[in-house]
Amino acid sequence: MENPWATDGDLSVLESMDPVTNSIIATNTTNTTNGNVNASREPNIVNVIGDRGFCVPYAMELTVKKKIQSFSKAQFEIFDESGNNPLLRVDGNVWKLKSKRVMFDQAGFPVLTLREKVLTKRHQWTCHLGESSDDERLLFKVQRSSAIQFKSRLDVFLAGNNSKSQSDFHVIGCYTNLSFKVCKGKTILAEVNHMFKWGNVCRGKECFKVKVQPDVDYAFIVALLVILEELDNM
Repeated sequence: MENPWATDGDLSVLESMDPVTNSIIATNTTNTTNGNVNASREPNIVNVIGDRGFCVPYAMELTVKKKIQSFSKAQFEIFDESGNNPLLRVDGNVWKLKSKRVMFDQAGFPVLTLREKVLTKRHQWTCHLGESSDDERLLFKVQRSSAIQFKSRLDVFLAGNNSKSQSDFHVIGCYTNLSFKVCKGKTILAEVNHMFKWGNVCRGKECFKVKVQPDVDYAFIVALLVILEELDNM
């Protein structure tokens, strides 16, 4: 079966301003060998991963379950609101100097790869399409807003953003309960709540409830959850 996440040409994340709503549209543009395919987007759609069905025109509530499988492996499973229908899976290592996480779709194809950049003052992470590490497949970067923080805050820069200070999105949360909000300016795109239970934590299990606004890329939100959870465990 052909991998739907593989591309033969250049991929970039573009951002444009809608003149009517004054809102940001984040889109991926893919250039394939069969011709140029531009993922057209309506205003207010936040589509970071690409035209892969992760943006839906209604609010979504996801259940994210984390399980420590061994001393070196952990897995995130993402389900719909019922908690029974799997949507995504994130695999990767834990307790290593350089962390790496790979997100897979329902068919088992890699959607994106998260990598920690070691020895960076603000603990930077990168996200690439599929399992690539090439610059042209870069989707976004994430870093702490400051080296020393009393409240968790992350800055998210899309691949086309060369600014070192003006982020495209930001994540505001709390270290004590791993709950946070993903925002674009003052607009809340998603909210994540950590369903804390001592018994589950002792068994290496954790659960999160994720509320995603309509037309917001839920795979992108899950990727930010994984990164924030990694930073919390440092």
